[in-house]
Amino acid sequence: MNSRNGAAIAFCALSLFLCSAAESSTLTPIYAFGPTDGGFGPMRPLTIYNGHLYGTTCGGGFATTATGTSFRIDFSGLNYTKLHDYDHTADGECPSELIFHGQYAYGTTRDTNGATDRLSKTKKTAPYALTNLYSFTIPQTGQDAEAGVIFASGNYYGTTTTGGVYGNGVVYRYDGTAMAVLHPFAGPDGAGPDRALLYNQGSLYGTTRQGGTANFGTVFQMDLSGNILRQYAFPGGTGGEQPSSPPVKVGQWLYGVTR
Repeated sequence: MNSRNGAAIAFCALSLFLCSAAESSTLTPIYAFGPTDGGFGPMRPLTIYNGHLYGTTCGGGFATTATGTSFRIDFSGLNYTKLHDYDHTADGECPSELIFHGQYAYGTTRDTNGATDRLSKTKKTAPYALTNLYSFTIPQTGQDAEAGVIFASGNYYGTTTTGGVYGNGVVYRYDGTAMAVLHPFAGPDGAGPDRALLYNQGSLYGTTRQGGTANFGTVFQMDLSGNILRQYAFPGGTGGEQPSSPPVKVGQWLYGVTR
């Protein structure tokens, strides 16, 4: 862990690690990705579900185009289980973090070749079949679906970093059948939402890495219809710029970090 200009920076290369929360903290690698599992480049947050860690890698795997994997592993680093090998043409690439609802893990993939991004679900139990639920219409319903989805009030909500009518990304809702763009970012209200949303007491909270009055990014509160209720535009310099984490809400406060 290091800090620079007031922003917290953590580095993780090609391994999973355990870091003690004690005062004399230590970091212990618990799993190293390699040829046997085929995955490399774990970039997304891990998800804890039913006593296991679930995660994704942004590359590798044994599919034809080797564009990422999803996996499950014990807290000790044992019993690694591959859930899916992503193929660029069939599934997309660089899968997001996973969230769980019912019998499935949900996530998104992007497509760096400009073909299509996807929202998909993976069965939590063997044979871990992946089902593509929606293929984004680029650019109308958004492009670069990097951040994954959340489940709230009976629907799935997420963001795309680019696309939409203004090209600055969107907030969308998927109800299990149809996709709706709730808010296309225009620039002054933000641009480039690339982190997961937070749902709390009827509102969606999120960040954009650019846009706002100074083009250094924003943090916002939005209702479930896509109307921005409150917004803060980062000024840059000592006031922060380019928020780099999803917001965390504790009481009446939102917490996060900037680059």
